Amino acid sequence: MPAFQYKAIDKLGRPARGKLDAVNEVDLELRLRRMGLDLITFRTMRASGTTLAKGNITRRDLIAFCFDLEQISRSGIPIIEGLRDLRDGTENPRFREMLSSILEDIEGGKMLSQGLAAFPNVFGSVFVSLVRAGEQSGRVTEVFESLGSALKWQDELVSQTRKLLIYPLMVLIVVTGVVMFLLIYLVPQVVTLLKSMGMQLPLQTRILIAVSNFVVNYWYLVILIPIVTAAAITYFIRTNPKGTYYFDYIKLRVPITGAILQKIILARFANFFALMYQSGITILDAIKTSE
Repeated sequence: MPAFQYKAIDKLGRPARGKLDAVNEVDLELRLRRMGLDLITFRTMRASGTTLAKGNITRRDLIAFCFDLEQISRSGIPIIEGLRDLRDGTENPRFREMLSSILEDIEGGKMLSQGLAAFPNVFGSVFVSLVRAGEQSGRVTEVFESLGSALKWQDELVSQTRKLLIYPLMVLIVVTGVVMFLLIYLVPQVVTLLKSMGMQLPLQTRILIAVSNFVVNYWYLVILIPIVTAAAITYFIRTNPKGTYYFDYIKLRVPITGAILQKIILARFANFFALMYQSGITILDAIKTSE
């Protein structure tokens, strides 16, 4: 199916740009009309898979999505009407196109979980498995309520972790700046003074002077070497399974932070495993999905 890059306006006259898959220009116009947009111009792009407009779908968006679907199912509103209202009410163009695609799948006879599975980057395997289990057991309301609570817990956990990392990161930046100032500016002045006095310098002082001279004369290497090393290690970790395994192995065994990371991972596993088991997913399937 070809992809189209379009320019449109919504009901309030606000411009909207994005990419969308469609059979032809007529189908493109119909799809945009279902999204509450009027087509202005478009151009054909190369064929692709499921395409979404630019923009991010955050965890907060998913929390709101779970809450809305929980209220829709609890109120007895048909899922198609509820999703249509959600699509018309959202201001995120990426999320709006995703809801339009899910609506089309459901109108074509698919289940909600099948529509969600078309966007693995947004809805993970655990999310889709829970929704599928809720559809099979008739407990969709409870599933979305549990998913919303779990996503809130994750969001709070990430927020607290970022707050904990801000202070040591700021300290590291300040200490690095002070050390560089001492090596580049202060140490050379002290060296000049010591040379004028003709003193015999101890080994530690001579090492400090050598490091200062290296930083002053080869400052570009001091900047480039850490960047190149970090880039090489990152590339090795992402492209080599063994590198990824050993990197995670080291992370879990670093003093202090390794133990904290292990507890966070175990808490997430226990939380989602409990959700899947509570929703009626068998233990073996829950373990396979958690893997």
